[in-house]
Amino acid sequence: MLKISAAATVALAAPAIVPHRARAAGTRQVNVQLGWLVNSQHIGDVVARELGYQEEEGNVVEISAGGPNIDPVPLVASGQYDIGQQSSSPQIMLAASKGIPIQCFAVALQIHPFAYFSLKSAPISTPQDMVGKRVGVQPAGGAVLLSALLRKNGVDESKVEVITIGSDAKPLLSGQVDAIAGWRSNVGQRELLGDDAIELPLWDNGVRLLPLPYFAASEKLKSDHEAFEAYVRAAGRGWKYAFDNPEKAVEILIKAYPNLKYENEIKAVGLLRQFAVSELSASNGWGAFDPSIWSDQIAMFDDLKQFSSNAPKVEAVMTTAILDATQGKRARIA
Repeated sequence: MLKISAAATVALAAPAIVPHRARAAGTRQVNVQLGWLVNSQHIGDVVARELGYQEEEGNVVEISAGGPNIDPVPLVASGQYDIGQQSSSPQIMLAASKGIPIQCFAVALQIHPFAYFSLKSAPISTPQDMVGKRVGVQPAGGAVLLSALLRKNGVDESKVEVITIGSDAKPLLSGQVDAIAGWRSNVGQRELLGDDAIELPLWDNGVRLLPLPYFAASEKLKSDHEAFEAYVRAAGRGWKYAFDNPEKAVEILIKAYPNLKYENEIKAVGLLRQFAVSELSASNGWGAFDPSIWSDQIAMFDDLKQFSSNAPKVEAVMTTAILDATQGKRARIA
């Protein structure tokens, strides 16, 4: 079950973006595998590493980029990497339902940016407005999220036409569909749609996913808990620095990853901040999450028959142990 997939093998063969750093005496090597390419969605982690926050905590951190053919789950579960990050929480639930022993221990953002976009000329402002409309979704899990939204809001799914599309906004602009799915923090998509866009967020309509969750092997979270506690303390500082000093933070990001463009990343950081702030991040600190959201997600995915076996227990998909141990020591994002 934990055998590394072909996609994971590709990841192992590819070098980390940032060259290996020499470990000082008494430090721990912490290897992080992302689910996607490094960009502003990881700015806090990059800043924490580049400004030395991680090393102050005793961690020497390597960050490896992901991509369409790289799945962090088997790499982390098999011990090849210490920490993984996916775009959304369902990927962790689906892995846990198959018996893969990984758990989420923190999240980068508080509110998921996923939404459906329509145009002012034919606005879709509520789930009920989707009746009789054509909705474009991405092939990997897009139809499931649309089903969740419609069921949660009492809309007959048979009255909505689902069309599989790519990741750009052209089908909406050309009139092929009436709405498309995407992230509200996607700078390119927002600029393409401009002021003509109408947003219908999942989060505001009862489907609450957790964005950019960090996860690790369950046993390692127990045996190496000090490394994970150190990681979230340092990462929290990095994210707070990024939101308080966006221009400097983006300069740090670009210096580490020269392939990125400053004008895109500075806009993205501004967008991301609105999804990083909540009552929980202000009171409990960066990385915190509400366990009840996991319970709701599991029930929702079970109702949609997304688990190949039994629905996982909440304690199988997440743990608050690292957050509890660092309570009062993580930067507050307000």
